Amino acid sequence: MTENSGFPPPGLTAAEDSAVRETLGYLNFSAGKPDPKFQSSLNVLFGWSELKKPLQELPGLLRGMAEHLAGSDPAFADTKQATAVIDLVFEHLIPRYREFHRDLLFHMKEADWENPFLLACFFEAALAQGGPWNETERIVAGGIQQLNDFIGHRPVAVLESGREMQPYEHEKFRPLPLYLDGVGVARGPYQDLLEQALIHLRNTPEDIL
Repeated sequence: MTENSGFPPPGLTAAEDSAVRETLGYLNFSAGKPDPKFQSSLNVLFGWSELKKPLQELPGLLRGMAEHLAGSDPAFADTKQATAVIDLVFEHLIPRYREFHRDLLFHMKEADWENPFLLACFFEAALAQGGPWNETERIVAGGIQQLNDFIGHRPVAVLESGREMQPYEHEKFRPLPLYLDGVGVARGPYQDLLEQALIHLRNTPEDIL
């Protein structure tokens, strides 16, 4: 990609440019271990005013910047892992995860999926499967299994029956992360509410909590 190809895009501030580089660096070299810098970088990008629908527009930004940096920054001379993981997550893992949980999460609106920390979980799950990155089925299946690590509501009758019951595989899912320690509150419709709630909680005497 040439310098005239639109990357970096107009309006990308120094903070957002740094967030893109941090994101691509993580995707290119990480094995999927959660990293507050990476999570924070995605949070910054979700707050960029130019991204109206991050899950639709972020893939193009990341791919374009990866190609731009590959031709201008020696640290990004080889971005094969990053670009492969971007494709895997947006084109395969997220759609397959949503299909897997179509009965459990049918009530979620499109806007509910626009969460930077949930996207970080998808990237971490894909990276944790390791290469070769063209083994789409293996990576997606392993990623979904890793993401499904939480059981939410279970009927009272089941809980009080006294019987040990293995959960149905579609009961397990990944909760929507709204706050991460060391990073803060996720950008989105609940950001202001959660930040105010946290302020009140931190100012509440311990003997009341």
